[in-house]
Amino acid sequence: MIRIKNLEKGYTLIELLAVMIILITVGGIVTAIITSSLRGGNRSVTVNEVRQEGNFAITQMAKMIRYSQGFDGASVNGSSYDPNCIVTLPPPPSPTPTPIKYKYLKFTNFDGGQTEFICKDNASDSPKTISSNSANLINAREVTIDQGSCYFICRQSNTALPPSIDIYFTLSATGSSSFIENKLSVPFSTSVVFRNSGD
Repeated sequence: MIRIKNLEKGYTLIELLAVMIILITVGGIVTAIITSSLRGGNRSVTVNEVRQEGNFAITQMAKMIRYSQGFDGASVNGSSYDPNCIVTLPPPPSPTPTPIKYKYLKFTNFDGGQTEFICKDNASDSPKTISSNSANLINAREVTIDQGSCYFICRQSNTALPPSIDIYFTLSATGSSSFIENKLSVPFSTSVVFRNSGD
């Protein structure tokens, strides 16, 4: 009598499901690692671009102020300018007055021309930027000034001494990224003293 062996060399359904689950899990982990690496690299590039733009702008502004012929005035609204920054301190126990946040700053260059820095960071401003006369100091295609973050604080002891100017602004990368890690703001600030009073 001849015996016929039923040789089944396939896989069971459970074995196939187990292999599929393992492959899907490994694939998900690899995808997450690659995505995280790409996002991290993209964030580094964005941070570098924002810092480069901000550092360039604040360095140029500080240099132009320091080596100018003198201070011409600061303004909140661009129409009336304070010719000096002397603040009369009230007698104690009155609190120290809050410094005025100026949006406009005028000074005379050594060549006799006048330069005006303007913080264009109101809701109606487009693009939001910092300008020197009519030229933007930042690349508005790459970065933008955060609304309300740009201002100048002017300090001066007396009219015989040149004023000190504090510059503040915050930059963000332009464009609406869907990745939260690319939505960043970098603050910039410096203090610079006019070498000449302008008198």
